[in-house]
Amino acid sequence: MQLDFTTREGRRQQGQLIQQAAEDIGLSLEALAKEISCSRALIYQYVSGATLAQPDRIQQIALRTGKSLPYFYGSEDGVSSGGREQLAALQSLLTAQSGPADFPGALITCEQIISLAQKMGDVPAEANARLRQITTLMHLGEIGRALAAIEQSEPFFCAKQLSAHLRATEQNRGHALFALGRVEEAELCFQHLIQQGNWEARWQGLVSLAGLAEHRGEYRQALSYLEETLTLKDVSPSARAGEILHLYVRGNIANVYLACGDFRLASAEAQTAETLALQQSNQDQYLEAMLTHGVCERWEGSLPSSRRLLEGAARWARLSGDKEREAIATAELGRTLVEMGRLEEGRT
Repeated sequence: MQLDFTTREGRRQQGQLIQQAAEDIGLSLEALAKEISCSRALIYQYVSGATLAQPDRIQQIALRTGKSLPYFYGSEDGVSSGGREQLAALQSLLTAQSGPADFPGALITCEQIISLAQKMGDVPAEANARLRQITTLMHLGEIGRALAAIEQSEPFFCAKQLSAHLRATEQNRGHALFALGRVEEAELCFQHLIQQGNWEARWQGLVSLAGLAEHRGEYRQALSYLEETLTLKDVSPSARAGEILHLYVRGNIANVYLACGDFRLASAEAQTAETLALQQSNQDQYLEAMLTHGVCERWEGSLPSSRRLLEGAARWARLSGDKEREAIATAELGRTLVEMGRLEEGRT
């Protein structure tokens, strides 16, 4: 049964499914509303068909009642004529959960997409959701679960001959092992990437090896890896790909100089990375470069500039939902304010 949400009757049918799901686990509509932080009035609007429940709200209800997402769209098994629409709705939701980032929600959506895509035999949808599941677990710091997801997904990628997904999986495995302190194993992953001969895998593997060298305090070696990476820009498969490489390498060079205490060179590289990030509309790298630049300006004694940059970084991180970088920017801003003699502001 495919529900037509353009009509009140179709919306009411979904509302009845919501009510039935609540009743199946012994919840009243009022209790369900409370548990998903929704008003009673809104729940009753769903049930009556006056208002269509949005995908993120349906996701909350599905999680609480133990029902599958396809259930609320009129298909218990997800393979009805509405299956494609349901899958598209989930993919749209997953995209929305990228900005601002909602990693717990994205993880649930990935699991739903994988399940539905398997039933529909949609290999690209399943593959992309599996890869997103792995990266989401990494963002959440669930390293053990990320490695388990890698082990589960790799045979699927191999069977379907998805070479790009396999390379991304190897990269994620290396970063997961590094996070667990298994540095030598991580290094083998990145070297394996480089040996595959693929241009993208080569530059990403080299940048990752530079990160390992920086972690060990081998700054000269880290810069050597990054300089080698820069030479690949001239043989990039497209101008856009070369621009992306250039941005990430400049940002990493700035971090290496910062780590070894050369704040003048770190500041110069961070400014270059800021400019490149703006040109490419890369919010993540722009934020990273602003943080590095702001810290360098403080060490160089340019406190007003440091304050401006770190306030901007904190604001960008807050707007994008990047709580980790917001905390870092706020802490660094506090140090700058203290050095400026603004002790009260620095404490807050």
